[in-house]
Amino acid sequence: MEIDREWMTRQRPSDQPLTIKAHLVALRGIGNRYAPSAKTPGVSQEGDYICPAVVLRLEDGRLRCFARGTFIKEDEKDILDLYLKEIERVRTTLKKADYKISPHVNAKWPDNAKPGEPGTMQVAGEHVMYVSGAQHPPGEPNNPWVGSADPERSRRFREGTIVGAEDWWAYNEYIGNLMPYWGSKEKYKYTVT
Repeated sequence: MEIDREWMTRQRPSDQPLTIKAHLVALRGIGNRYAPSAKTPGVSQEGDYICPAVVLRLEDGRLRCFARGTFIKEDEKDILDLYLKEIERVRTTLKKADYKISPHVNAKWPDNAKPGEPGTMQVAGEHVMYVSGAQHPPGEPNNPWVGSADPERSRRFREGTIVGAEDWWAYNEYIGNLMPYWGSKEKYKYTVT
């Protein structure tokens, strides 16, 4: 993996220099082109994202892991761009199979309502699916999943949740973990309630 410069700038004061020279060794964890929710309830932030942590080899040869939020926005955007490129490459290596919605899940959690309407809904990706009620809990109009105060924020939260879950799936399959239903004739989406 290459990042197009050898330096990064910390955004928080430290007893270490703010600008460091280092080489990227690895991405650590899951990133996402969507932030989980806006920092201010009721405000949708289209440009928000989550970059993964990075493992860097410092000039003196030490390896250090730097968590998200350590570097300035431009550096974190570069890290995220690299992550998105790499996760797309990883996705091309995944086993091709048709993951269906389990009939048991369909019976218990039918996709019979849109967000804000009475009923249940299914939010599905290729391998992973979330099922839930379609209305926010009483007194929680800012609920990130189905909040009524900012429906666009809730839509982005659901979309980002699926993206993160599919990245988690890709990461686990890529490193060789035994994935749900691999040993079964029928393959069902991993379901989160």
